[in-house]
Amino acid sequence: MAEPELQLVARRIRSFPDFPIPGVLFRDISPLLKDPDSFRASIHLLASHLKTKHGGKIDYIAGEWPRPALPVSPAQAPPSFFPSCSP
Repeated sequence: MAEPELQLVARRIRSFPDFPIPGVLFRDISPLLKDPDSFRASIHLLASHLKTKHGGKIDYIAGEWPRPALPVSPAQAPPSFFPSCSP
């Protein structure tokens, strides 16, 4: 099952050789992030890899939380607004 997911992800990554300087291969993942199916597949592949490499001892995979439209301090925000990374 990983092979079709890997192909789906690979199709959404664009390569730009010699950008920004000669000898560098820039990989653009914005098409991957815009497509829900390929983004979901990339997260599944990452989770599967981490579970395999760490013996299934992964509790959470965390990403950046969306920032609020207005500045909010942790004291003013609801409890779920600032997720905690501590156990």
